[in-house]
Amino acid sequence: MPPRFSIILITFDSSRFLGPVLASIKEQTGKNWEAIIVDQASQDDSLEIVRRWGSGDERVRIIENPTNIGFCAAVNQGIAASRGETVLFLNHDAVLDPRYLELALAVIARDAQIAAVQGKVRRYDFSADEDERALTRIDTTGLVMLKSRRIIDRGQGEEDHGQYNAPGEVFGVDGAASFWRREALEDIRLCLEDRCEYLDEDFFMYKDDVDLSWRARLAGWKIVYDPACLAWHQRGSGRSAARSPLEIVRERSAINAFAKYHSWKNARLLVVKNELAANALADLPWWLTKEIASWLYVLFAEPATLRAVGETLRLLPRAIRKRRLIMARRRVSSRDMHKWFR
Repeated sequence: MPPRFSIILITFDSSRFLGPVLASIKEQTGKNWEAIIVDQASQDDSLEIVRRWGSGDERVRIIENPTNIGFCAAVNQGIAASRGETVLFLNHDAVLDPRYLELALAVIARDAQIAAVQGKVRRYDFSADEDERALTRIDTTGLVMLKSRRIIDRGQGEEDHGQYNAPGEVFGVDGAASFWRREALEDIRLCLEDRCEYLDEDFFMYKDDVDLSWRARLAGWKIVYDPACLAWHQRGSGRSAARSPLEIVRERSAINAFAKYHSWKNARLLVVKNELAANALADLPWWLTKEIASWLYVLFAEPATLRAVGETLRLLPRAIRKRRLIMARRRVSSRDMHKWFR
């Protein structure tokens, strides 16, 4: 009998995180799981830690890549090797509550149109003493798409006082611990020539969760937040809930050049692939303001990121081809989609 849950974990020099992360997998009350761990040529002892952890456990399979092929390609490897009816994408710095799988499955089982479940994710500090690592500050309760097409994590940085204790639909699911129905992943995958991708490998990494959520929404699937599904995440670089220009600039300055490069590129590819013309026109003032500010900032404060312009142009023809696939399976109106842009 195939497993009910497939857990996909990508490791790349992840040894400082793996102890609590791996322990949280084996503590799951939903026992019928398999773990597909894809190592990206780690130079630390990540692979040895994973081998010891999975030794003698037939539920654990390890894929060893000789080079770092990119986060998205590695996740696709994991999905292709998996057999579960649901798939959990687990970041190497995310820790699960013991009932995460069990409760997320219960959410999906309520409605055949639910593609993915977003749990309440709080912050985690791997450097703290063991009993002080799990924090009460929120990391994310789901993705929010602004009219400018900037994406933010709902509630990020706020103390958890129960303000996000109501379950309900969200635009998208954050990739730290995203729980997907396999049927939905198969429905929205992108196949060009003889190759199919779940996560868009042109992204390499960053914003792949936004793209997957947007595709699911366009195809008519639901994405649901349930606070009973609890996890913790030590966020490195990535989205924030900042909205003021000064906050955005301050937080962006803390992101490494690699992340800035791929984030800038992928933000443009996202729009090319998934945007609807009517919604683009409706929100043009917000989008144009953000784009002008982004270009000016990169030109004068972050010129190294301009390398991403050439790569974006190189990938544009393939993004347009992927757009045709996405739009061919679109099942929602522009109006239904536009309600998610705040």
